[in-house]
Amino acid sequence: MAGVHRLTLSSLQPEIKNSLIIGIIISKQEVKIFQAKNTSFSTGERGVWNFTLRDSVIDFANVTVWGSKEYIEGLYANFRIGQVVELVNPKISLRQGNDRGEMFVPSVSSQFNITLNQGTSDMHIHNSPDRAKYVSLLTLPTKNLNQIQPLDAVMKNIEQMKNEHVDIMVVLMSMTPMRQLTTKDGRDTVCRDIDVNDGSIEASVNLRIWGIDWVERAEFWQTRHTVLLLADVLITFNTFKKKMALTIGRKTLITENPNVSQAQIVRAAIRHLPEQPLISGTSETNPSSVTNLMTVRQICEKVEHNESNVEQVLFTALIHVVINQMNFEHKSVVSTKCALCKKWVQPDKESCLNPNCPCGNGTRTPENVSHFNFKLNVSDHTGHLVGCRLIGVAAEDFLKCTVQDFKGMSLKERDELKWHCLLEKCSIVLQVVGPTASWPSPVYNVLSVKRLEENMRPGENASTSGLYS
Repeated sequence: MAGVHRLTLSSLQPEIKNSLIIGIIISKQEVKIFQAKNTSFSTGERGVWNFTLRDSVIDFANVTVWGSKEYIEGLYANFRIGQVVELVNPKISLRQGNDRGEMFVPSVSSQFNITLNQGTSDMHIHNSPDRAKYVSLLTLPTKNLNQIQPLDAVMKNIEQMKNEHVDIMVVLMSMTPMRQLTTKDGRDTVCRDIDVNDGSIEASVNLRIWGIDWVERAEFWQTRHTVLLLADVLITFNTFKKKMALTIGRKTLITENPNVSQAQIVRAAIRHLPEQPLISGTSETNPSSVTNLMTVRQICEKVEHNESNVEQVLFTALIHVVINQMNFEHKSVVSTKCALCKKWVQPDKESCLNPNCPCGNGTRTPENVSHFNFKLNVSDHTGHLVGCRLIGVAAEDFLKCTVQDFKGMSLKERDELKWHCLLEKCSIVLQVVGPTASWPSPVYNVLSVKRLEENMRPGENASTSGLYS
């Protein structure tokens, strides 16, 4: 491009004009939307997005993008971790040591900040032949390996490390399905829990991953094989479990299967550890064979009694409860997966984003399958269960409609269906997957739901069946 100077991160200088920087995205944060001040320059909703760019073994830098809500959300959706990109006419400025913003972005080698502003800067995919040299950077560490701490040392001192960051190199031991959540400020997001170990402890450690990019990349990770170099993992207090836990924070950088000899060492160190069961949303149990009637309190006591054990408790139970809440209004109640590769399809996309799938890479017309994915809150006279998972055929049987029927309903029809389900006295067959020292919380999988009158034996009533007794 005429008049444009191609620069590397090592050759940056403040206030350089008409520059072009090429690198690979190694990390990205979620978008932040805010209300702009009502000035002559900007009104309405604005957005900001941060990602980390690398262009060599040594050099990587943080990039901040500013623009309208629509512009920022579009960039966030279209540019993914692992893509090689071109930054056109960015603003270059020196990092300031007293800048509080440094607390919320990854630690990088570059002494400069890079800023893109809508209207004066641009961003494109880089598809030139030299792309391969940037892709190889994904497997290189971002921290000095001498800073890595063994998990036994971290867990031994974790109570005194709240809000601190640590560097660890671990092997993936097991992984939960993706979860769709709504944050306190109303944002939709996704997360996934993984168990990791480095061979220094017996019980694996739970780690929560946030953000669609890493959650989807985790689909390609292999248990007991994938090595993760995690720089600046955050130690935080888990209010639900009432204990300290590890999580991916804004400063965290993840390197998958790092190209270093230590990766082979840590992979070998976990070989003696036993296999761990995966949390599953399905069960081969025939619901009609489950006859052990339990109260909510009895289920909670059984789960809590096992909570400190390494082995994961798994049992089924029949409960008689009232459905208090059901997330009908949430867009995640219908989940869609690619029929070929089984990867999740985002609500605003027509296909998966798997580059190795014909549907995901555009060489074949998308083929998707959808299923229900409801969360129920239920209660009896002894207590409450929150977030019971009602999915697939079990949901269709209870609602007496298919996913296609549901998609074709008006908002009024869906509201009527919701109130037909709420406050119903139901007989529910539940599969309970309890936590261990590493799993963060129990999972309640609903295998079948029947209105109590449908499941009542002759001469029995709600009181004698345990709902109000």
